[in-house]
Amino acid sequence: MVVSNSSPAQEKDLKQRRMFVGIVWNCAAELKLLLTALLFLCSLATVLQFLPSRFFVSPSDLRNCLSTPTSKSDSNATLTPSLNFSSYNSSASEEHLAQQQHQINRDQLLKDGVLKRAFNPYGSAAYNFILMSAYRGGPDTFAVMGLSSKPLHLYGKPTYQCVWVPHRDPLKSISTAGQKILPDWGYGHVYTVVVVNCTFPTPAGADGEGGQLLVHASTNGGGDRTLNITDTILALDETPQHFANFTAQFTSRPRYRFAAKWMFFFDVDEFIFVPKKSTIKSVLDSLSEFTQFTFEQMPMSSKLCLSQDASTAFRKWGFEKLVYKDVKRGIRRDRKYAVQPKNVFATGVHMSQNTVGKTTYKTEGRIKYFHYHGTIAERREPCRQFFNSTEITVDGTPYVMDTTMREIAGVVKRFELKMIGSGLQRTRQ
Repeated sequence: MVVSNSSPAQEKDLKQRRMFVGIVWNCAAELKLLLTALLFLCSLATVLQFLPSRFFVSPSDLRNCLSTPTSKSDSNATLTPSLNFSSYNSSASEEHLAQQQHQINRDQLLKDGVLKRAFNPYGSAAYNFILMSAYRGGPDTFAVMGLSSKPLHLYGKPTYQCVWVPHRDPLKSISTAGQKILPDWGYGHVYTVVVVNCTFPTPAGADGEGGQLLVHASTNGGGDRTLNITDTILALDETPQHFANFTAQFTSRPRYRFAAKWMFFFDVDEFIFVPKKSTIKSVLDSLSEFTQFTFEQMPMSSKLCLSQDASTAFRKWGFEKLVYKDVKRGIRRDRKYAVQPKNVFATGVHMSQNTVGKTTYKTEGRIKYFHYHGTIAERREPCRQFFNSTEITVDGTPYVMDTTMREIAGVVKRFELKMIGSGLQRTRQ
């Protein structure tokens, strides 16, 4: 007989310890596997921090790699991830890479010992042509408007070929050389406005079946003298019978060019002003010998107001409360212009360079425009700072008080009240 000196509590504790050891012993393989996996993942995360970005794989590549093949025919495509390396994708990519390597320019050591460096450009700094719109101007003429790389036109000689392709019989296409017009050449650095005039020797689309106007835009060495890149642009796609509808209205269309004697170009935040004892008509009559005239800008602050308007600024019009004019010297200010449309082939933003007749810039004292730049984009009260002085300097820019537009606000308001009533009187300005 064996007599045990242990108490029932000690025996219970001993049984629990034996049970825990047994569980750990039975699950040792699983714990080893789990610990090994955690150690591997931590090591991998540490190593990835020191790898270059080109070795990373995108989430889409991982999905392609881990996805299950749906059939035997596409198993190879599914199990091979696309890693975005052009040299690894296909044999075609390898051939393209070989061609690029063959065209790479190399440095040259000249006879006099001078090293002539070679540079290898890729891509294009600006597009050859950006189509904006196109319209038919007559039975045989079209106008295509767009933007084009300004350096291309500055250093190269790009050309345009116009082609009319009938819907019913594409083999009866007709073509002509497009005439380019640069109406806004003096402005812009990257892009410039281009109008391509397409005038065919015979009517285009006279069969009423519709067709397409294509423009072949060629760089002619403007980007790279060793290459002549040509882009084909679908400028217009006419539906059947459009030509018949056009010809029925065409007899009256040319008169619209002559309906207005003068045409102005200005924005909604710009206000034309003529001095007292003058009218727009009297000013235009005095300039009738010119096809085009330009006039100067009065650049007004979009946030500086008078202290006396602080409590009532929300009720006043923009040109009524913004009274400080930028007078910083040495800055070229944009001008606006007016033209007689009958003598103009194309118009630009700030002036037209394709006119018949004279242009004058000597309009000081006759007409000018006040420009409140930055006020249209802000949908809140423009007044940010209030002053009492007639001359101030804010953020290094000098301003002087100019109440020209403020003084005529009452006349303009009465005219509005007479024409459209009081519906807008309580609108916050």
